[in-house]
Amino acid sequence: MALFKKMQQRIEQAATQMVSGDTSLVGSGVLGRAIITSVQPTGGSIRVGGAGMPASYSCMVGLEVHLDDTPTYNTQTQALIPQIALSQITPGSTFVAVWADPNDGNHVNIDFQTPPPEVRMAADPNRLKASDILAQGSPCVSSSPR
Repeated sequence: MALFKKMQQRIEQAATQMVSGDTSLVGSGVLGRAIITSVQPTGGSIRVGGAGMPASYSCMVGLEVHLDDTPTYNTQTQALIPQIALSQITPGSTFVAVWADPNDGNHVNIDFQTPPPEVRMAADPNRLKASDILAQGSPCVSSSPR
């Protein structure tokens, strides 16, 4: 029974790990969230934990990155994705936490172990604020008689 439990723990650990790029960004980069927009296996795979453990596949992952007070941008990163996690990714619907290099936002690390955080969206200079509408708008006039 203990052997089965240990194998299950290893499988769960492999399913939650996803390494992409330079892992030194974890904890030192800018934490944000991203939507996985595409996943393309590149052909390589490794087995963590030896024979009998699920493989992790090398993939090129497309991301739509959202950081605090920063316009949304798209980038790609190379990642090792466990087979179990790969089957659960739905491009366009899967959100992940990312760590971005503060000097190069295209250099990101995907972190499946951290929940995707909430982020403050950057202000859009072309979008009206409530104060603009109050200052420049016209009063509402009812067209139906009371």
